[in-house]
Amino acid sequence: MVRERVTIGFVPTAHASAMIRMQWPPETALRCLLIGGDTLQERPAVDLPFRVINNYGPTECTVVSTAGLVRPGGDQPPSIGGAVDGASIYLLDQAGGPVPDGVSGEIHIGGAGVGRGYRNLEDATTKAFLPDPFSVMPGARMFRTGDRAVRTANGELQFLGRVDRQIKIRGQRVELDEIGATLMQHPRVEFAMAIAVEKQLIGYILPGKDRPEPTAQEMQAYLLQRLPEYMVPATMVRLKKLPLSANGKLDFSELPQPSAANRLDSTPERAAISPVAKKLLAMVQQLLENDAIRADENFFLAGGHSLLGMQLVMRLQSEFGLEIALQQLFESPTVAELSMQIERMQHESRIAAVWKDVLGLESLGVDEDFFSVGGNAKLSAVVRQRIAGESGEQMTEAEFNSNPTIRRQAELAVGRSTIQHKPPPGVLPLRPLGTRTKIFWVHYFNANLARAIGDDQPFFSVTLAAEDVRSLGAAATLEKIAACILDKIRAVQPTGPYILGGLCLGGVLAYEIASQMRAAGDEISLLVVIDPPSPSSVKDYGSLARRWAYLRYLMKRAEWLGPRTTLLYSMERLIKTFPRHWWKHFSIHQVHVAQELVETAAYFYRPRTYEGSVLLLLASEQLPHANSLARWQALVPQNLHTEYVEAYHRELMEPINARKLAEAVVSQLAALGANAPSAPRQSCRSAAPDHCGSGELALGLALRE
Repeated sequence: MVRERVTIGFVPTAHASAMIRMQWPPETALRCLLIGGDTLQERPAVDLPFRVINNYGPTECTVVSTAGLVRPGGDQPPSIGGAVDGASIYLLDQAGGPVPDGVSGEIHIGGAGVGRGYRNLEDATTKAFLPDPFSVMPGARMFRTGDRAVRTANGELQFLGRVDRQIKIRGQRVELDEIGATLMQHPRVEFAMAIAVEKQLIGYILPGKDRPEPTAQEMQAYLLQRLPEYMVPATMVRLKKLPLSANGKLDFSELPQPSAANRLDSTPERAAISPVAKKLLAMVQQLLENDAIRADENFFLAGGHSLLGMQLVMRLQSEFGLEIALQQLFESPTVAELSMQIERMQHESRIAAVWKDVLGLESLGVDEDFFSVGGNAKLSAVVRQRIAGESGEQMTEAEFNSNPTIRRQAELAVGRSTIQHKPPPGVLPLRPLGTRTKIFWVHYFNANLARAIGDDQPFFSVTLAAEDVRSLGAAATLEKIAACILDKIRAVQPTGPYILGGLCLGGVLAYEIASQMRAAGDEISLLVVIDPPSPSSVKDYGSLARRWAYLRYLMKRAEWLGPRTTLLYSMERLIKTFPRHWWKHFSIHQVHVAQELVETAAYFYRPRTYEGSVLLLLASEQLPHANSLARWQALVPQNLHTEYVEAYHRELMEPINARKLAEAVVSQLAALGANAPSAPRQSCRSAAPDHCGSGELALGLALRE
C-alpha cells in the first residue's frame, strides 16, 4: 500500500488489526483505512498517519449500515459508529420494542439498503425480513440481524456480539465475545476468541510474533482480574494462524479441537502421582464430567463452583474419613495441592495416635510441642521407631527435634514447609498484595468488586467461620458478631488506618465494626456501605413484642424472596430439625447458618451515631431498601456521601455494576486523600488465587447474597 501510494483502503477486520499496530513510514499516502467484517478490538496509536473508519453491516442490507471514526485511546473496544445515510438502526427488545440508551438490544436495520429476502427460502425470509413499524414509507421492511448493541451517551453504537453467542453457564449470562475481547487486551496476544462446547469454555489464542508465549495460568489469572470466574475458560488452545474464510472473515468451523499438542503451556502429566492424588483426580474428573482435567488444574477454573465443591468435600470425607473443610478447597484448589493437604492430615492422624499411646495422653493438639507435654529424648526414639514400623517413614533425631509438633512432622513427611502467617479462619485474601491501604470486606464474598477496584489494592474478605458460629450461639447479638470479626481483622492488620465495607447486611455489620474501632481509638479512613437495609429501631418491649416483630420481619422477607425461595428456605429449616445422619447429604445447607445468625442479630440491632466518613451506595431501583436513606442520614449526620447505581439490589455485584461501585470507592478515597501508595509497587504472585465469582463461593459458613 505504501509502494503503490494507495490513498483509501478497505480491508477485513482480521488483517486491519495487525495493520493498525504496524509502524507506518511518514511518506504513507494512505488517508483513510476502512474496516469491516468482524469485531474490531484495536485502537490506533496517536501518531498513525491515516484515519481508521469502522464499518458494520450484513450483506442482507447492502453491506455497510453504520460507520464511525475510531479514535486513539480508551479501554473499551471501538464503537461501530452510527447509521449511514439511507439506513435506520433500531435496537429492540425481545418483544420488538425500542430499548433506552445504555440498555442492550438486538440490531434491526431499516432503509433503502434492506434486501428483498433469501432466494427460494420463504421461511427464513419471513423470520429475518420484518415489517418496519417505525417507517412512514408504505410497505417498508427491516432486517433482524441477530446482533446485539447498546447506544452510548454520545449516540454511537457499541457492538456486543451475536445473540447466539450469549450463553448461560451455571445460571450466569456469559458473553463469549467479551471473553475474546478481554484476552486480546493482553500485550502478548495478537488474536483471541472463545467458544463454548457442552457448557465448557475454550479460549483460543494466537500469540504475538517476536513475543514470549503466555502460559495458560497467566492468561487465566489475567482474565480473573477483569471478568467473573464463570467467564474464565478452563482450556486454552494455541493457534498457529487465524482461522479465516475465503473472504477474510473468521471461520469458527476451522478452529482446532483441544489436544495435548495444542493446549497452551501444555505439559505432560507427572509420571507418578500419589495414590491419594489418583483417587482425588478421579473424583474431580467424574464430578466435572471431564476426563482431560490434570492434577495441576484449578478446580474452579475447570468448571467447579461452590455446590460442586461441597459435593467434592463430602466425597472426600467419606473416602478418607477426615474432617475436610470447604475452605481447604479454596486454599488448595488443584488436585496436587489438595492431595498434599489430605496426606498431611493422614500423617497427622497417624503421628497423633503414636504420640498419645507413647505419652499416655487422651487428647493432643497438632501444634503442641512434644517436649512440653512430657516427651524426652528416649520417648522420641520410641515414637520415631513406631512411626517407621507402621508407615515406613524414617525421621532422624535432628529432624524430630527441629519439628517438635505433629503438624510440622506431618508437613515434613509430605515435603511441605510450614505455612507462615496463615490468615485466621474466615479470612480470604482476595488480593493479599499491594501498596495501598487494605480493604476489609465483611460477611459477603465479593470477588468482582475486588477485581474491579484495582491490582494494587489489597482486598480481604472477612466472615464467620464454622467455629465462630458454634462459639457465638444462636442468640448472638450483632455487637458480639462484630467483635468476633474485628479480632480477625486485627490479626491481619493490628493497627490503622482501616478501610471497611459491606453489602446489604454486611454493610450493617461493617458499620458496627467501624463503631467499635472508633470507640477503641482506631483510625478509619472510610466505611463503605452498599445498599443496606435500614438499621432497626425496634425497642425491647418484652419477649412477646420481639416475637411479633420478628414474625413481621419474616413476612416481609418472604414477600421479597417470593414463594419458591421461601418454600426452599422453609424446607431447609425443616431438614435441619432431623438427626444429622438423616440430612448429612444435604450439608450444603450449612452455609445458611451464618446468614440466619446475622439476619436475626441485625433486626434487633440498635446502632449509635457515627462521626467518621461513610460512603453510602444505593441501588437506584427501590427494592428492597427503599426507605433506608433517611435512617442512615440520621446515623451519620456530618460525613455521609451518597451515590446511586443504576441497578437492582441483586445486580449490584455483577461485573458491570461492580466496576461502577469500585469507581465510586476509589473516587471517594481520592477525595479524602486516603489510600495513597506507601511504597514502590512490586510484582508478586498472589498467594491465594482469586478464583471465585461474586457471591457464588461462600467461605465456610458465609452465604451468597
